[in-house]
Amino acid sequence: MTARAYRSIKQHTPEGHWDTVIVGSGIAGMACGAALSKHGQRVLLLEQHYVPGGMTHSFSRKGFRWDVGVHCLGEQNESDVAGKLLAWLTDGKLEMNRLPETYERFWFPDGFQFTYCSDVKRFRAQLIEAFPAEAKGIARYFKLVSTVFNVARPFYALKATPISVNKFFSSAIGWSWRRYWSRTTRSVMDELFTDEHLKTILVSQWGYYGSPPSRSSFGMHAMVCRHFFDGAFYPVGGAASFARHLLETIKAGGGETYVAAAVSKILVENDRAVGVELTGGQQLRADRVVSAAGVKNTIHKLIPEALRHSAWAKSLDGITSSPAYFCLNLGFEGDLRAAGASETNNWLMESWDVDQAFWDISDPAAVPPITYLSFPSLKDPLLKDTAHHTGEVLAFVKWGRFEQWSHTRRGRRPAEYEALKKEVASRLVAHLERKLPRIMKHLVFHELSTPLSTQYFARSWEGGIYGYETTPARFGNDDLTAHTPLRGLYLTGGDVVAPGVAGALVSGVITASAIKPRVFFRLL
Repeated sequence: MTARAYRSIKQHTPEGHWDTVIVGSGIAGMACGAALSKHGQRVLLLEQHYVPGGMTHSFSRKGFRWDVGVHCLGEQNESDVAGKLLAWLTDGKLEMNRLPETYERFWFPDGFQFTYCSDVKRFRAQLIEAFPAEAKGIARYFKLVSTVFNVARPFYALKATPISVNKFFSSAIGWSWRRYWSRTTRSVMDELFTDEHLKTILVSQWGYYGSPPSRSSFGMHAMVCRHFFDGAFYPVGGAASFARHLLETIKAGGGETYVAAAVSKILVENDRAVGVELTGGQQLRADRVVSAAGVKNTIHKLIPEALRHSAWAKSLDGITSSPAYFCLNLGFEGDLRAAGASETNNWLMESWDVDQAFWDISDPAAVPPITYLSFPSLKDPLLKDTAHHTGEVLAFVKWGRFEQWSHTRRGRRPAEYEALKKEVASRLVAHLERKLPRIMKHLVFHELSTPLSTQYFARSWEGGIYGYETTPARFGNDDLTAHTPLRGLYLTGGDVVAPGVAGALVSGVITASAIKPRVFFRLL
């Protein structure tokens, strides 16, 4: 990333009055800022971390580079909304590398494997061949997924409207989507199929939206399934390419991005948001404020005390958070492809019951029930000749195990925490050595991040992987739009629309359209 794309607040203080201040530089904050910049606004983007990008930033250790939260992305063709938005917001500079047709591999108990392919016709044929007795249900399933995708447009469009408008239209026409979003994934699968193995295969991507089938909204499941119907992609240059190009757009529009710029509160005058105050006491004025810091962070840390106790705030604070997780970052040397690694993402499943989601680390003999493994260096064509490869491993864990240390400082956490972190890393490495011994022989470095790492670097509530949990209750909450009861304050991020890079990207543009209605035409 060029040095001119962002500055540190420690070296320079922003000057003047801004059209919009955005708190948080995740993909939603960057997309919102870039969209507003395209429409003539002077945007100030503030990031509390020392690098921009939120869950799309990258970091390096000992010559290896890892992505924090980008593994693959769908809907990147010219006719897809996400693809069109990224092309517009980056002036076509962001390149996406199409991954092989087989982009996911699931390793089930007893040696059974199943692959997901991005050719939807072939994928459906695979399923019917493996489960011929379920052919009718499989046909209904794919039809239902497409239906949900189509009716989601008005549901998402209403997120750009004021809360009262959203409630009115949700009451009047919401039946068209509520019948899908108000049901759990498990209930729909039970209605469509009898074969438990088929149900498990179809819902095993739930890690991409963060809620197991007994808790997740079927609408969200269907959207993620449809997301990869025409390919999986990876950003050329790694996840940091998102910030590299989106921040250039903000800069070109006269805006600025500052890091190490933690916001302590939103400034309010005459019942209107008029700027923000940084933890250092600097006050930055603007016509409006957009919080991309997560809805719970906004409620608990940024808005005025009186608004925190409002019915609106209590409604949104009552939505549950997505699960916490470990991420083990791996560094390899040598020919990983010859050892069996590829661009394909791997899901190592210890049970056919995918509702067994959390790793009980208190049991010394327990292994993660679900382990996700990907190799970003093999997905990036710019690294095709490297002998230094990277892997990223994810496993879900309950936040409660780490809550006791949530108020301790990074670098000064107690010995008990550091010992547990070391133990978890060793157990994950051992688990992978049993599963993929040829690949793991090339391991030369590893480093573990815990839910506290995610909380510290990304300010993720309770170390959650995606912000709000994707339950039917979350999608049935009509208070959740880009607007707030405080004039001049807007919300954006995966919490507002949907999790993941694409969901947060769309959310950023939806919030921009709430401010500048002409932006909305880019979503069509």
